[in-house]
Amino acid sequence: MPNKILNQLLKTITFIPGIVGLAAMDLKKSNNALKESDWNKSIEVSQVPKGFEVSIAIIVSKDIQTKMIVREVESSIRDLAKKNKTKLNDLNIYVRGVK
Repeated sequence: MPNKILNQLLKTITFIPGIVGLAAMDLKKSNNALKESDWNKSIEVSQVPKGFEVSIAIIVSKDIQTKMIVREVESSIRDLAKKNKTKLNDLNIYVRGVK
């Protein structure tokens, strides 16, 4: 299930206005934007007893309020959970850069 959700998340995230890229979760390794082929390294999906948890590292546009981007990400992930008949238990969104 986590891999299925991860793949769907990657497709969904790319269409959210204001997200210009994804970054590594571990700042010690890199704080730069990842290549599109490595975007799966910027999202962690964990299965928990009553659903799943998501952590994501994003790079946002300087022209759009971060609050709006975060709301859109959360809404998209909750819709994805509903489609997969599961529940989002925890969501951590890390803004790793602004372009």
